Amino acid sequence: MTRLVAGSATDIGRRQINQDRVLITDDGHLFAVADGMGGHRRGEVAAEMAVAHLAGHMHAEDSLEHLVTAISDANRTVFEASSSNPDLQGMGTTLTALAVIQDDGEARLAIANVGDSRTYLLRSGELEQLTEDHSMVAEMVREGHLSVEGARTHRQRSVLTRALGVEPHVEADIIEVLPSIGDRYLLCSDGLCGEVTDEQTASVLRRLARPDEAARELVRLALTSGGSDNISVIVIDVVDDDNAAQRASDGIRDEAVSPTRIIPATPSADGAKQGTRLRRTPRTTARSRIITWRTLLFTVLLGALATIAVLVVRNAPSDETPSVTVSVVPTTVAANPFDPVTSVTGGSVAAPSTGGPTSSTP
Repeated sequence: MTRLVAGSATDIGRRQINQDRVLITDDGHLFAVADGMGGHRRGEVAAEMAVAHLAGHMHAEDSLEHLVTAISDANRTVFEASSSNPDLQGMGTTLTALAVIQDDGEARLAIANVGDSRTYLLRSGELEQLTEDHSMVAEMVREGHLSVEGARTHRQRSVLTRALGVEPHVEADIIEVLPSIGDRYLLCSDGLCGEVTDEQTASVLRRLARPDEAARELVRLALTSGGSDNISVIVIDVVDDDNAAQRASDGIRDEAVSPTRIIPATPSADGAKQGTRLRRTPRTTARSRIITWRTLLFTVLLGALATIAVLVVRNAPSDETPSVTVSVVPTTVAANPFDPVTSVTGGSVAAPSTGGPTSSTP
């Protein structure tokens, strides 16, 4: 079975209250970080409701559809509480979560994200941000209107374009990843990535072997760098992948002799599965046959020219010196332009959000 080991840390920073919430289930199948928003004693309520609902409705060996439904229900729970209680009006929360799911009997890791909390992957020493921030400055960076460094200090960096519990319905970005032994995942609120660079984060994750030590060190770095916001971190190690990586490698080798590749089904926005079948045309040997016939033709022509030259020399008058020049122009054999080569690529596409801007905790 797939087995994950995790450690976490959180700190209030320079705020009056910690509105972040961290979730690690006892059986290690579900992890989440939620960063509440909405002012004093409202953001933490939204974050607490979100992770509690997720933990109560997402169980081990559930499917991807269960995760999508649990997030949708958590959004509705927070929204209804905000709408019915004047003291909680306007509350909401970010949410980034990682869950072990089952897909046709195979374990996968599903990552869900709403807002600007993040999930990273450290693989083979390289750190990659898997999630996209749903914030105004992140959209400006993606559109090329703002640099990454500029986004870190922009006065509107706390304005979100998507959050959980603000609208009746929310769309979470969903990513599926095959677990692989040695992979290390990082879930964090923006209190970390707003203070610590990706290079510093990667250095800590590479240097400290224990997840709990790495989590505490990242929080310490954020506090040292300013600690202007709540800081929450979960570090998750894949210690057993149920041979998923080996099966994936076997599949790649099998693909070399198979004309058809099946891309695993991926969820659409409503949780339905969409399968994609791509066909790959096997490489033929037409090129080698063309080269053989052209070479043969060239050889025949060269032989004919040589024969003609010999006959001319033999039939020339004995009192004259024959002058025969034979020019042979080398022939360059072109590669067959009709040799089929097909490139197959796969990817996941997240549908865009249409929600209005929302301000996070000042």
